[in-house]
Amino acid sequence: MHEPSVRRSLREWLHDSQMDLFDIHTGYSSGTYDLGQRAWAEQLYLSICHYIQQHLDPSNRAHRPIIDELQERMADKIYVNFSLFQSMPDAWGIDQLFPVLPLEGLNKTPQRRAVLLDITCDSDGTIDHYVDGDGIATTMPMPEYDVDNPPMLGFFMVGAYQEILGNMNNLFGDTEAVDVFAFPDGSVEVPLSDEGDTVADML
Repeated sequence: MHEPSVRRSLREWLHDSQMDLFDIHTGYSSGTYDLGQRAWAEQLYLSICHYIQQHLDPSNRAHRPIIDELQERMADKIYVNFSLFQSMPDAWGIDQLFPVLPLEGLNKTPQRRAVLLDITCDSDGTIDHYVDGDGIATTMPMPEYDVDNPPMLGFFMVGAYQEILGNMNNLFGDTEAVDVFAFPDGSVEVPLSDEGDTVADML
């Protein structure tokens, strides 16, 4: 790959590394490079992307397209124990936006970006767009992922309409649902309104 130079812009560096990685993949397909060389090139490319991310300024409008591109390219893929087609069919069918956010670690600055996928056999079971501050993004902010304590996620404003539209998919039924009541004094109640379906229910 190209030798990095301080005189080249971050955009040029990213573009050149992408072209170099494409050449490596092409060479791997033709037998010019072996699997080890391809793996090394991919790790180098990821390192370059991480380096560029650390030197981008979100307040610089010229950097925003690169930030968005890298966030999408570098996002973690998190598989969630549900079926998108059963629980949120409009997110797939008409690109309806539903607020999604982690329910834990909210006192920490998000360090990662993620894309959520369901664990059905359907390749379309992906949430493609997320409410992110005042805008819409193709990834969502997440805290550092803890394998031993995976975060609970909340899917909001789903409601009965999605439950009516949804149907059993890959033996996934209704998920647990809660109603959130906020009171003027700042207190909140979160009663469990629907326990959802068990495996026995679906079988």
